[in-house]
Amino acid sequence: MRKDVSVITDVTVGSTVDGNWYVQKFLHYTATPVNHDDFGYNMPIVRYTDVIMMYAECLNEAGYVADGEAFKLINSVRERAGLAALTSTTTPDQAAFRKAIMQERRVEFAFEGLRWWDLVRWDTALEVMNNFLKQSENKNGTYQMGSNDRKIYAIPTTEIDRYGDTSVMWQNPGY
Repeated sequence: MRKDVSVITDVTVGSTVDGNWYVQKFLHYTATPVNHDDFGYNMPIVRYTDVIMMYAECLNEAGYVADGEAFKLINSVRERAGLAALTSTTTPDQAAFRKAIMQERRVEFAFEGLRWWDLVRWDTALEVMNNFLKQSENKNGTYQMGSNDRKIYAIPTTEIDRYGDTSVMWQNPGY
């Protein structure tokens, strides 16, 4: 169900279906769109589902409880998506639940701009991005995320200069 509302694959160009995938998440229209003005675009700032998933993640990190509150929260999201519930049998420990949360957030929030911040928070950005870049469609590893210092932004020079004291305000490593 998530895939069906997130992407469209049967776009007709001319008289043939082009086979590419296009993002359609949050686009709502009642007739076949003719131009860009025909789409209603409603991009949420914060989704309640994100809050639920973060809370489930926090509960798990505070201490795994078999079939506890964190399970109820994640299962409410999975039920809405038409998926089977997680149980302590399928997700028997904290690490397994953490992995389930990671996957659930990946597919639930596709194209919403949350993935990068999840990868940084979980300290998996370097590994995930480099594995992604190794794939043949991504130039077989020609490009790699070289270091962890790009997980954070540079502090604008104007802000550093405003303090005039590098013991109070300094540049982030790597910039």
